Amino acid sequence: MPNKILVVEDDENLARILQINLDSEGYEAVFAYDGEEALTRIKEETPDLILLDIMLPKIDGFEFIKRVRQDNTTRHIPVLILSAKASDQDLVRGWEVGAQDYFVKPFNLTKLMEAIGRVLAKPASKEQKIKEEMRGAARGAKEVTHIALVTGGRDGEEVLRFFLGDPKIKIEGMADKDPDSDGLKLAARLGIHTTANLAEITALPNLDLIVATAHAGALSLLQRDEFVEIVGQNSLRFLMSFIAERENREERERLLAQQLSNKVQELSTLGRITGLLTSSLDLNKVLQKIVDIVLHTMHASGCSIVLMNTEDRSLSLAADNGVTEGYTRDILTNTERSFAEHVLTRAIPVLVTDMSTDERFGFQEFGKREGLRSVFAIPLILKNRVTGVLLTYMSAPNPFTNDEKRFLCTVADQAAIAIENARAYEQVKKLYRCCLSLLAEAVDARAQAPPAHSTSVGQLAGQLARRLGLEERKVEAVEKAGYLHDVGKLRIEHEALLSFPGAAGQGQDSPDRHPELGAKMAHDMGEFEDVIPCIRHHHERWDGSGWPDHLKGTAIPVGARILAVSNAFSHMIHSLRFKPEEALGTIEERAGSHFDPTVVSALKEYLTAGTPTHPSGATPSAGALRGYADPESA
Repeated sequence: MPNKILVVEDDENLARILQINLDSEGYEAVFAYDGEEALTRIKEETPDLILLDIMLPKIDGFEFIKRVRQDNTTRHIPVLILSAKASDQDLVRGWEVGAQDYFVKPFNLTKLMEAIGRVLAKPASKEQKIKEEMRGAARGAKEVTHIALVTGGRDGEEVLRFFLGDPKIKIEGMADKDPDSDGLKLAARLGIHTTANLAEITALPNLDLIVATAHAGALSLLQRDEFVEIVGQNSLRFLMSFIAERENREERERLLAQQLSNKVQELSTLGRITGLLTSSLDLNKVLQKIVDIVLHTMHASGCSIVLMNTEDRSLSLAADNGVTEGYTRDILTNTERSFAEHVLTRAIPVLVTDMSTDERFGFQEFGKREGLRSVFAIPLILKNRVTGVLLTYMSAPNPFTNDEKRFLCTVADQAAIAIENARAYEQVKKLYRCCLSLLAEAVDARAQAPPAHSTSVGQLAGQLARRLGLEERKVEAVEKAGYLHDVGKLRIEHEALLSFPGAAGQGQDSPDRHPELGAKMAHDMGEFEDVIPCIRHHHERWDGSGWPDHLKGTAIPVGARILAVSNAFSHMIHSLRFKPEEALGTIEERAGSHFDPTVVSALKEYLTAGTPTHPSGATPSAGALRGYADPESA
């Protein structure tokens, strides 16, 4: 009957990983998700071991252990603590309340499994311990080549012939209490030192091992750490297993080295995936990279990540490699008994070991069409919410080992984190854009500009920046600068803002100072360092006749050159009510003097590609044009 382990853990993702590991080791796992529930479960289940988190709802782990130790029916149950609390005080408290071991999250699963095995191992008798120690000494000894035999007459020749069959073994001596035994006679003919005196054997130099049978008074050899006892009627059986183990040592070491190499590769792969989470917030790119890494690491035939819309539970393919989109859609939604229902609704992994014979979901035709035999599907879960599923396909039946299943579950957790990070980032971006829009509206209202002016400048500037091939980080900076390009007007007297350009002179309240004031405000806000050059120089001119620093040509930051064109176009459209083609013509006339010709060409390409419309369709009147001889001076 398997050992029963109570897992007290409120993190369902970690609980799921622990369940997979415990199941693979043959343990029966039961779960509780808070301290009160755990106290009830311990009475119902009488577990052999408790894995315990400390930071639990209702009753924390330390209080839980205290109550377990106060109850005579449960005080004997061993407890292993799994906690993110890592201070010396916490560790000491864990030992004080009676925990057998303390693992700090994130912990090594292999070491945890080893600790569980040690705690649950049945205590051996003194005799068993002696035998295991002696056998362990033999297994861990240096390469055994020089041995001596101490036999008991009846089995001497059999033991001798057994070792003579191994060319790697050199028998240095043989002792037997019967000087006329067949074994001793055979040894003498072969030139092996023979004796009836045990002391002569123990005095032989350079021995790696003395092998003694129970018939030879071998108890006297137990006092010597370098000797091993072969006991009872099964002495030869043990000898054979010992020799076989020695012969297979190189193969075992090779397998262990391979396992270590696989673990290193897995850790390296997980490290690469973790690095992806911090290197990019582009969800599609991150998920596609995860799929590619899984395909390469697992030598799989295909891998896909499908996301679920939390509102209507519809599914969409986010990333795939090696499997057609139609196949992924069919296998999830169009089978006779929905595969998606099992994976997503029940939030549990599903393994189909052989599609050609599995009748649960009607996969036979799907598998034949794609040349696949098995699939392991793992739900992507974060904060108790299912966000999607990771599917890994193989062309052979049932190829997934327990280590590979654990690895894929860990990858699924990383993918869920990537999804959560990307969605959180999108929410922050939406909030950020909302704040920028509100600030832009406040600026436009103060300057009595059309409400859409600053917003349209930001949006157009972003489009032109992309068309000019700027990297996304710089595109976002130019777009932000468009929203904020006139923010300096908030620090200019209201009456001065309503005058025509130049009417207020060059004093503190001149409207011409708004680029400098805006740049200083962006600097003071601390989060807009990347937009400062764009704001300060958006009224510079290509020929050097602009302000505030009279920069010329490419000395003007590219973002500021883009803003100059976007600002002039938006002003003509929204304030002067130009038609788009009229505004473009006016700007083209000033290309090479006021504006960067390359940016003007990008504007023309953008307008030609799209179908911009004038907000009112009206032709600018003479009154509307009064005081705006230079549309770029807005």
